[in-house]
Amino acid sequence: MAALRIASGLLLAATAVGERNDAMHLMQYNAESNLAAEDDRCRPWCINDSKKGWEEKCGYRACKGCEDCKQQNKSPFPHVVVLMADDLGTGDLSPWAGENTDIKTPWLEGLVANGVALDRYYTQATCTPTRAALMTGRYPLRYGLQSMVVFPLKAFGVDLKERLMSNVFKDAGYSTHMIGKWHLGFHDWTFSPAFRGFDTSFFISHGEHSHTNFTWRYPGIGNFGDLFRQSKPDCGGACTELLSYGLEKTNPHMGYSTMNWTNEAVSIIHAHDPQQPLFIFLAYTVTHAPCEQPPEEYRGDQSAIEDSQRKLFAEMAGSIDVSIGKIVTALKEKDMFDNTIIVFTNDNGGPIAAPEEPTDGLLYYICYPWGNWGQDSGSTNYPLRGGKQAAYEGGVRGVSMIHWPAGLTGGRRFSGLAHVADWLPTLASATGVPLGATQPLDGIDLWHALKTGEGHPRTEVMPYIDGRGGGEGGVLIRNFTKIFVGGPFQRGFLQMPPELGKKKGLTQEQAFEEPDDFHCPDGCVVDLLEDPRERGPPKPLGAEHAALKQAFDDLKNAAVPNLWDQYPMDQAALDDLLEKGYSWPWEAPDSKPELRRTKSHKDAARILSQLEGADLSMWG
Repeated sequence: MAALRIASGLLLAATAVGERNDAMHLMQYNAESNLAAEDDRCRPWCINDSKKGWEEKCGYRACKGCEDCKQQNKSPFPHVVVLMADDLGTGDLSPWAGENTDIKTPWLEGLVANGVALDRYYTQATCTPTRAALMTGRYPLRYGLQSMVVFPLKAFGVDLKERLMSNVFKDAGYSTHMIGKWHLGFHDWTFSPAFRGFDTSFFISHGEHSHTNFTWRYPGIGNFGDLFRQSKPDCGGACTELLSYGLEKTNPHMGYSTMNWTNEAVSIIHAHDPQQPLFIFLAYTVTHAPCEQPPEEYRGDQSAIEDSQRKLFAEMAGSIDVSIGKIVTALKEKDMFDNTIIVFTNDNGGPIAAPEEPTDGLLYYICYPWGNWGQDSGSTNYPLRGGKQAAYEGGVRGVSMIHWPAGLTGGRRFSGLAHVADWLPTLASATGVPLGATQPLDGIDLWHALKTGEGHPRTEVMPYIDGRGGGEGGVLIRNFTKIFVGGPFQRGFLQMPPELGKKKGLTQEQAFEEPDDFHCPDGCVVDLLEDPRERGPPKPLGAEHAALKQAFDDLKNAAVPNLWDQYPMDQAALDDLLEKGYSWPWEAPDSKPELRRTKSHKDAARILSQLEGADLSMWG
């Protein structure tokens, strides 16, 4: 029974049930009049034009729905806010970890208590692949982003043929805004948010950045600026504002990242016309390293945690919760909250570090004391094995929830399989927005199941496959059976948060456990009900696993070759970076000569050689 409890992620039962309010009548009316089927013709008239226009285009019933919204000063379609946390572990938040964590997040806990929490939710193992899956509704293996992140010196991103969530909502008449961490391509303007369906964007383009000066660093060379604002669609070099400089022009403190992202979101909400539907994608840069303390008013109450590294991490996680509170408050002030769908998700398991793991030569930020209680940045995936960039559950099991007072009865848990790619078709279904000409989706529409609690539409998920240079392999989960093919699968130790160790009376040495790496060239399986912590040893494949192995092979064979292997570190990109001192689309035809600087490129060859041989898998 305990195994089932862990495998299902049912570690804490939500208690409060949200009440429907007067906006529910509007949602029921929209469903009754089948506005979803009329979206392409009706929505522009509902948002912009007169009653005569509605009647001519849509007929009386659709017109009546729009007119009711106009009179109530509300959008005829729900607003959507998608929030993504960076490097947050499955064992960090009490709605999923229960009493195993002492991190306090009251605003998020309130949303969960009145929403639907997903208990068997999967992401990819690292940043770019998960963000790509969220935006496209497709496995990143479909376009070559299955295992590694977008990097400032490599000329690739999400394929321009892919239709993103932002395109879907923009085409449906939504005002669309991107805030925070992009990390889906920036070597050319066409890969930036303004060209991918967002009306405005305020963002960092890449992976690992200071939370106070918005630079990324290369050891021994310096910091490089990477903060931008795009104030309109198709905003290239002529209108994109560079807000963060690097090298000797680095501004030591520009405000804390979570605070800046939140202020942007709140400003957008306050300035928004509530009669037009709103879509915000806010991708926080915490709790990713570097470990930098938020302002006191953004930390929340983390006084219960004594371990210094864990406490600093908790304060970073607490800044997300404070942000959620400010966004909820802004929505309520605009009378938009009841008609807003809020989705919260992380991007991968929390990074972990073995106490004896060397740090020499690492090209990313280190949080000290490194390896303390198995911590990297301070996150934990307890009780699951592994962490970020691992195929084990701790690397790919995520946390997620959905909240919508007007359309969803809250206080419930969803125990079916789910994947981050499911959010695109699910949100399209919930809002009545047409997906349009998307590529065939891997995401599954979970809306009916989340709304009614009936059924588990997804039966399998592929959260990990590594295609770099042949790669270590991949995994596929069908119900509770998990197949591993390849190996050895590394980054697979077990650890626990310091506060739990103290409650159990354990030392960190006693809490640390490192089972043998799984190595299954021909395939092996783990029953997640029998072995939820994947201690192993895994079982060899039997005849009953033939269909599962075939499904794995089919997905692996359908994968586009990994883009990381196809694009070397670009000398032109490095020259441009060293000359400017900040990230900029080096393949774009335009530039800002007045911002250019002069710098010796004597280090370029050494840097390129070092980067080509470096492990950059944790950089994003």
